[in-house]
Amino acid sequence: MSWTASTDNIAVTRYLVERCQGTGCTNFVQAGTSNDAHYGDAGLLAATTYRYRVRASDWAGNLSGYSNVASATTAAPREGAGQQKMIGRNPVGTERSCAFSAGANAPALRRHR
Repeated sequence: MSWTASTDNIAVTRYLVERCQGTGCTNFVQAGTSNDAHYGDAGLLAATTYRYRVRASDWAGNLSGYSNVASATTAAPREGAGQQKMIGRNPVGTERSCAFSAGANAPALRRHR
């Protein structure tokens, strides 16, 4: 998945990617981090909807607000298949992606005094 890069007067150092499972889920947990505006997720259950949100962090540990939530559903299992990789390429080789944009409540990072 990818999103619009965040800006900061100190320098954005990484993005925290959070995920929850289910169409209306709200119990997000950190799924990983990224040093740029891209993230791939693997080891997900087949035929399952996941929701994602992202926030930026700067070198001082300040956090931005959350992005808007984006969702994606993994493909149904193929015969003999186990877990599948989501976001990137699905089992038949077509692209899957999530796009994020800053929400109204997700301001750029600001230095806290």
